[in-house]
Amino acid sequence: MGGSIRCRFDGCDAGTVRCPPGSGRGGPKTVRERLGQRPGIREGVRFASAEAIRWLEWGVRSYQDFALGLALLLFGAAVVRTAWVPRPIAYLMGLSGLTYVGQGWVVGSEGFSRMETIAIVLAFVLDLVWMIWLLVVAWQVRDSEASSAGR
Repeated sequence: MGGSIRCRFDGCDAGTVRCPPGSGRGGPKTVRERLGQRPGIREGVRFASAEAIRWLEWGVRSYQDFALGLALLLFGAAVVRTAWVPRPIAYLMGLSGLTYVGQGWVVGSEGFSRMETIAIVLAFVLDLVWMIWLLVVAWQVRDSEASSAGR
């Protein structure tokens, strides 16, 4: 057994490693110095950290897509009940919400993949269509109210 296995973390300072006498390692050394002596360890630690951050990113992105999809589905359901907004706009909102829910599922199960990229583009196109259509309808309603008030 090498001295590195017998070393332990000091209870006072998590960054200091104390080696027992006779291990041939000398006095206390910081973990950074200890990792610097072994080049393979540093790359492994960096890879593990990057992988953990990537998994966290996938999880957060999946949650965000599910939440946005649910919000758009509920918003579309509310717009269906509105008399002055055409129903196809609400249906496009709902379809966009379903696309976001599907995108969240893909990110959660596969990570960032080609299928997720297709879902992103589809959701953006659907969002753009219903938003522009709703803007045009809102302008038309505003203009018709302004012209009827002017009479």
